[in-house]
Amino acid sequence: MKTNAIPASGLPLPSTRREHNSQRARNARARLHSAPGDTEALFELAEAYARMERHDEARSAHRALLRADGRYADLQAPEGEPVATCFIGHFDSAPCPVCKEDGGPVVWVGNISRQVRTWGHLDPIRQWVQCDTCETIRVDAPPSPAALNRWTLETAGQAQSDGTPDIQSFNEALVGWQTELDTIQRLGFGVAWLNDPETPEPRVLEIGSEWGSFIAAAQWRGFNPIGVTTADQAAWATASLNLPCIAEDLSTGLRPEQLPAGEFDIIVLRHPIDRAEDPVQVLGAAARRLAPDGVLVLQMALHDHPVRRLQGYDDPQWSIPDRRVFFSRDTLEVALARVDLRTDQIMEAGNAAPGTSLVFVRHDDMHDLMAAE
Repeated sequence: MKTNAIPASGLPLPSTRREHNSQRARNARARLHSAPGDTEALFELAEAYARMERHDEARSAHRALLRADGRYADLQAPEGEPVATCFIGHFDSAPCPVCKEDGGPVVWVGNISRQVRTWGHLDPIRQWVQCDTCETIRVDAPPSPAALNRWTLETAGQAQSDGTPDIQSFNEALVGWQTELDTIQRLGFGVAWLNDPETPEPRVLEIGSEWGSFIAAAQWRGFNPIGVTTADQAAWATASLNLPCIAEDLSTGLRPEQLPAGEFDIIVLRHPIDRAEDPVQVLGAAARRLAPDGVLVLQMALHDHPVRRLQGYDDPQWSIPDRRVFFSRDTLEVALARVDLRTDQIMEAGNAAPGTSLVFVRHDDMHDLMAAE
């Protein structure tokens, strides 16, 4: 079944897209006038309305489509696979995770199964809203922890291999981390500690360390690292590389208590902030564990990144099942300020999907100074 996503290699100009979607809606309405039961035409209409930002009409059309044909609840399902039970019920609306305000204008509506399997565990129709107070963009009704857990288990069960890295891919990952480590070293400590045998090794905590390539590269560079990842990945990294790893279930979002106790010179969070139920609390927990002159590194997709603007409606970030919030540079700064942190530098992430950023964060010393005065 076609999803009609615009190919990334041939993105048209905004004016061309607007005219294309207007014509697409007209054609779909004409088909439905002739054949009211034409579900493909109804899907075309829903997609056109969504891309035209006619959100209420798009949502109504998508819901009508699910009632008419359960296949549209899991568009990525292979041909011939039995149709999964269509999602029944709804998830509860959630307030803004930054300022706790309810409501806000809709900014995106779509069927996430264009991009990911749902297996009937998730509501395929997702709506993103923007907070009126702090302008943070969030999922209006995120999946419940139980639904996400069922989806995660189904996803893991479909894996065809154990996923452990081969030598070539692991070495490529090691090489890919060097620029990030160079930046961490420069921002956090300069180079003096490398030449002073009496200086303690900088302590590094990485949340979402996966198979351990970053903490292996950091250890090789003279850091004292520890990783937090899934049980299988932690066991492999410990057994194969003798790397210190802690097993945690991060599938339903990072919680403050999942950050290990202690003080760290560098804390790296790989994508957990935008998946956390309360990202400000997670940032606060990281700030309390960060040394006074330490560096917090956030790897994340920012809404105002040029790649995001190019992808627009088709950006896969809108459809990630466990993603709850979509920060921009400005709205992230609002969240950081609530726990006395500030952005120091932003750069592109090397070992990540296109459009992923690394945000280097420090304690906001000016805030402390002004508070003292």
